[in-house]
Amino acid sequence: MSNRPALLTDIDTAARLLKAQKLVAFPTETVFGLGADATSAEAIEQVFVAKGRPADNPLIVHIGSLEQWDLVAESLSPLALQLLRSYSPGPLTVVVRRKKSIVDAVTGGLPTVGIRIPNHPIAQQLLLKAGLPVAAPSANRSGKPSCTTWKSVQEDFVGRIDAILAYDCQGCGLESTVVDCTGEKARVLRPGAITEQMLLDANIPMVDDHIASGHGVEPVLSPGTRYPHYQPQACVILLESEQCLHRQSHEINLKCATYAGIGPVPQSSKFLLCREFPDIDEYAKNFYEFLRTSDRLGAQYILLQLTATSGIGGALRDRQLRAASKYVTDS
Repeated sequence: MSNRPALLTDIDTAARLLKAQKLVAFPTETVFGLGADATSAEAIEQVFVAKGRPADNPLIVHIGSLEQWDLVAESLSPLALQLLRSYSPGPLTVVVRRKKSIVDAVTGGLPTVGIRIPNHPIAQQLLLKAGLPVAAPSANRSGKPSCTTWKSVQEDFVGRIDAILAYDCQGCGLESTVVDCTGEKARVLRPGAITEQMLLDANIPMVDDHIASGHGVEPVLSPGTRYPHYQPQACVILLESEQCLHRQSHEINLKCATYAGIGPVPQSSKFLLCREFPDIDEYAKNFYEFLRTSDRLGAQYILLQLTATSGIGGALRDRQLRAASKYVTDS
């Protein structure tokens, strides 16, 4: 790959670059995506090289509206159509049977593909202007925390991509819920802001073993479920309770540590950085940027309050566990 500056650009130019098999980072309501033409083997190869991403880790394909679904899939089942109509545009990806024009590298060689319609005005304008299916994994180096600001994208991809749309993400701040719709019942492959309970409440037929572990030898149907993800340079320590925080405060130097959780903590002034979020939504929205800020500050340790599994807390907990080096419990 040639050495090239990651230029801040406008939507029209970004759309032209995508049509020319170039790489463009763009904001969504979840995290930044690194976009490329899903029908171009050359463009998709550049995505994997830029990210340092394993070849069998599939990419989600983004479209600007439901009317563009036939750019990606041969057909949509009633189940997939019901989900897309109910939750799109939004933080939902449905896995369906792919169209032959989608290159093999996008799907990891599988006959399926993930489709998503982002709910961000910049992303929608870009995708509609480009008029093509855009494969877009999270715009970060593979394994690192995802990016929710354009400046973080610029940090990761200087000289590696062609353009960045300089707008920040607006929304939940965690990757989309991925739902397998290739069978008669839906199966959640990756948790996100659209929860399993929301799907059940909407009378979506669900299989019992809803969450994919992603740790076996089975094909990877969804990104974010097998390989190391979301990991900063600092050692991430998950804390089950305030008592766990108290114990850790005697084991490490808090001046070399950052902390994030919901509500106040008594040791807040002792940390290199302390983020006391008012609720779970703000915690999730700021999670990745907190990890990245901790690394910028040179933190040796990142202490995180482990979240409950209700609502978006389940998705945040999933990301916390994947980022963690250590898990401290009350027992």
